[in-house]
Amino acid sequence: NPFVTFPDEEARQIVTDLHQVDGDSTLPLMNISQPNIVILLLESWSADLVESLGGEPGITPNFKELEKEGLLFTDFYASGNRSQQAMGSLFAGLPGLPITTITDHPEKYAELPSFIKDIKQAGYYTSFWFGGQLNYGNILSYLMSNEFDEITQGKDLPSSFVRGKLGVHDEYLLNYVATELNNIPQPFFTTVFTLSSHSPYDQPMEDEIHWPKAEKDFVNSAHYTDKALGEFFRLASQQPWYSNTLFLMVADHSHRSYRNHPLGSFEHHKIPLLITGPALESEFRGKTFDKPSGNTDIPATLLAQLNLDH
Repeated sequence: NPFVTFPDEEARQIVTDLHQVDGDSTLPLMNISQPNIVILLLESWSADLVESLGGEPGITPNFKELEKEGLLFTDFYASGNRSQQAMGSLFAGLPGLPITTITDHPEKYAELPSFIKDIKQAGYYTSFWFGGQLNYGNILSYLMSNEFDEITQGKDLPSSFVRGKLGVHDEYLLNYVATELNNIPQPFFTTVFTLSSHSPYDQPMEDEIHWPKAEKDFVNSAHYTDKALGEFFRLASQQPWYSNTLFLMVADHSHRSYRNHPLGSFEHHKIPLLITGPALESEFRGKTFDKPSGNTDIPATLLAQLNLDH
């Protein structure tokens, strides 16, 4: 092996030292020690869809309304540009890889950290929900390796739900999850992955936004998902589990927008993260966090909030 430059133990100690946090600056965000945690993973949502992040007004008005009671991250970025890259970021803190993705390498799974396994040891019930099929990008294999207690995808959802070419549309999935969460143990960690803002944009709603000269279909699909999110929160707020819950609304990655940012630019990869819900400390409601951060920071951030090794 021509690449050996350090003894293994010395190299391992260097990496350990790099990750050591000498002065922990964690700010407690939660008013409950073990809240339910729900990640609403928004397919392809660019920051250009959100007015407060520089987008045009009127695309995602429900998201804007939720900002009033949440903590908005204003300088937040996706590590990759594919959903399968986001899975490695969310559940292992792993940056997107060039050429390939970690989900395509099951032989490496055992060497990765697992946020899901860590949070399960803290007593959380874990679930993942998606209206389509998770075989693309080998995502299902990666989720199963993380040992989620429950994985629900399109084929498992009621046949009466309206489906498009990719699967069950967002409004039907989100409303279903809102009530089904009553049937799982608390505290729970749940990820709900939307799909309607992915091409072919066949959401069951007429276009309401007509001004974009580029990516008009994408903008209208996000407008539809935003309506579904508004309805989800209205329904969720009536459920018994809601009062103990922290929500993270974050994109898996960005998308080419009506602004047509270069692919290699920071602007192209900028995405929203909004933390909200009854479990958020009141002092953070309606506030912003303006330091650079990204989806690879999410697992360590949540573990630190739960006073677990991060």
